[in-house]
Amino acid sequence: MPPLMPGDSPPVRSRLSLWAHPWLQPIGLAGVLVVAWLGTNRALFPHLSFAAVVIGAAVSAALGVALILWTWLRVGGYTAYRSLQRWVRDGPAPASVPLMARRRFLSPMADFGSATGWGWVALGALWTLIGVTDAIRSRPAALAPFLAAAIWGGQGLYRVAFARRWGRRVTALYNATVSEIASGTPEDLDDPEDRRQRT
Repeated sequence: MPPLMPGDSPPVRSRLSLWAHPWLQPIGLAGVLVVAWLGTNRALFPHLSFAAVVIGAAVSAALGVALILWTWLRVGGYTAYRSLQRWVRDGPAPASVPLMARRRFLSPMADFGSATGWGWVALGALWTLIGVTDAIRSRPAALAPFLAAAIWGGQGLYRVAFARRWGRRVTALYNATVSEIASGTPEDLDDPEDRRQRT
């Protein structure tokens, strides 16, 4: 793509990608949950009506979107979430994100250990074995164990990879954030929304 000249406007595709990118995560998770529901409902609940299947798909999609939105909102929104992700991966400290929000973001990551990840991988392998056994016996619910195996195994491998590459940095950032919270003033610690509610 040729460089932009003075006075030129960015191409439309670039503008659209900036708006579309944040919504790929909730749409993607919603799609995964809908596919998981559609792939298992007939095997697990063979007598469901078509309306019940559609309602289940809608609930699955809404749950996926809600989970991602909750992940963003608990740290101050999508922009804060992205800045925290970059911070963990050797990016600059997110000065606009309150310390309490940083701790909420880092706390679950500090528990990402390789041992836990390998435990989840083993659980995925167990579900795979159950699925193979069910498939050999021609049980109608054989697909469900394979979906469970993919979820547990995928999450486990992600935890192992994350812990090996970023585990020490996350632990150091978390400890530093907790130390800042312990030595800071209430005005430095509160989220902006909390301060507005008190005033």
